[in-house]
Amino acid sequence: AGLALPASGAGPSRPDRASSAALAKGPEPMLARPAEVPPLLPNPGLAVLSRDEQAVLGELAPLWGWQTPPGGASDLCQATRAEGLHCFRTSRGTLAQLAQLDRPSMLVLRAEQGPPQYARLVSINARRVVLAAGPLNYSLPVEMLAILWRGEFTTLWRAPDGYSQLLEPGARGVAVDVLARRLASLRNEPLPPSGQVLAGALAARLSAFQVANGLMTDGIAGPTVFVQLNRLQGMSEPHLRPDPVER
Repeated sequence: AGLALPASGAGPSRPDRASSAALAKGPEPMLARPAEVPPLLPNPGLAVLSRDEQAVLGELAPLWGWQTPPGGASDLCQATRAEGLHCFRTSRGTLAQLAQLDRPSMLVLRAEQGPPQYARLVSINARRVVLAAGPLNYSLPVEMLAILWRGEFTTLWRAPDGYSQLLEPGARGVAVDVLARRLASLRNEPLPPSGQVLAGALAARLSAFQVANGLMTDGIAGPTVFVQLNRLQGMSEPHLRPDPVER
């Protein structure tokens, strides 16, 4: 069944999700001509989207080179950790954050009080997103997404050696040493020796990196910090595709 559009002015206001500057994309090969991306609404509506969370997560994993085992995985986020791939989940995401992370993600959509449905994010700009339902792509205006999407999404990211949890002030270990070396490399500084502690000069470098990249300045190194490091240092990871309408 199709999904009726709400009356003008209905739905929550999300002014922070339409920043064209935050959603600007660099040139990449085109995804498709505009005519090849049909609108998701008003027909066929959310009926084309999956209600199987693990199945949609399973569509993300191969983009990072991880193949879902025969029969699928009961918990893909747990299964991929052995390969250094971690899930980043949040219920408070914004379009600007999705664009900044710049990676395929699974969005959780809810129509009124209906059950959650899942779609892969393919591309994004200030006016619309392109979502994937299986092999097919659909266009959705950001105004409608603001009604259907409450900020819940999951994406994958490649964690550094030794990473098992957020690196908070005072942390030490292999992952902290990796963080210290990667921040030093960005600044063209000599690589520090092992045995680093997330305090003092290293904590200051981390905070400066967070400020420079528009991240929350909390002094904690977690998924968003390492995703930005991965991007800046050229790690091979999948990215969102450009929206052909915006080219």
